[in-house]
Amino acid sequence: ITPFTHGYNFLAMAVDQLLTNQPVRPWHFVYFIGYSILYLIWSAVFYVSGLRCDGDRYIYETLNWKKFDQTALMAAVIILVVCPLVYCGFAACCGRRTRKIENDDLNRRAP
Repeated sequence: ITPFTHGYNFLAMAVDQLLTNQPVRPWHFVYFIGYSILYLIWSAVFYVSGLRCDGDRYIYETLNWKKFDQTALMAAVIILVVCPLVYCGFAACCGRRTRKIENDDLNRRAP
C-alpha cells in the first residue's frame, strides 16, 4: 500500500473535516468500527469465494487470508488500535472546535 492508495484521500477528507463545522459525535465511532469490521468480513468472503483481484485471491496483500495468523493480527490492530486512534484524533481536533462554536452560539443567544 502506497500513499497514493489511501493517504491522499485521507488527507483530503481530514482537511475537509477541519474546514467545515461538521461535528464528530461519539456515535460516529460505532459506524467507523462497523464499516471496518464489514470490510474485513468482505475481504475474508473475497478470499474464500475464490474471487481474484489482479490475479490474486486478496484485495490487499496485508489482508491475505492464506496467511491467517498475520492477517488476523493485522485485523486486530486495525480494529483495536488504528480505528480508535483515528477517531480520537478527529474527535480531539474537531470536537474542541465544535464545542467552541456551540458555546459561542449559546452565548450569543443568552439575554
